[in-house]
Amino acid sequence: MKTRRFVVDASAFRRGGVSLKPEMLTLEELLAHKRTSLPLSAEISAVDDEHILAFYYVHGFDRCIYRISEELLVLSEMQENELHLYDVLSTKPYNLENVMESILPEHAERVVCHFAPKEKLKGLHVEDDPEAGWMIRPSRRMTLPEKFSFPDISKA
Repeated sequence: MKTRRFVVDASAFRRGGVSLKPEMLTLEELLAHKRTSLPLSAEISAVDDEHILAFYYVHGFDRCIYRISEELLVLSEMQENELHLYDVLSTKPYNLENVMESILPEHAERVVCHFAPKEKLKGLHVEDDPEAGWMIRPSRRMTLPEKFSFPDISKA
């Protein structure tokens, strides 16, 4: 079974024009927000994975947190011309296209979603992820969506 990554062509989106600055949250504040957040995907998501988020937080993700609104946090970073979107933590339903438009910098050409988006997005395509390093041992009892991506922020 192949692991996939979901990539969005950023040219399909208008840019928010807002220069976001990282939100300096304590680990406790971030974990409290995660505990009350909606799942990233209806098909596959992790539960009780706060310890893994804590690991990423102490290894640099504390500088990748952006507050879009009081109830919505985004974990993302730019790598050259790609915006890597790791997680969206929200206590209320949100539209991912609107979130992406509000955080996309002008020079971004692609958005790499490190999870399977809930909704269809304009410019979205699916690629094999040769760097996933995540093995799945299928069984007859286990059923997984054909195209999915287990959230990277939930992998140790």
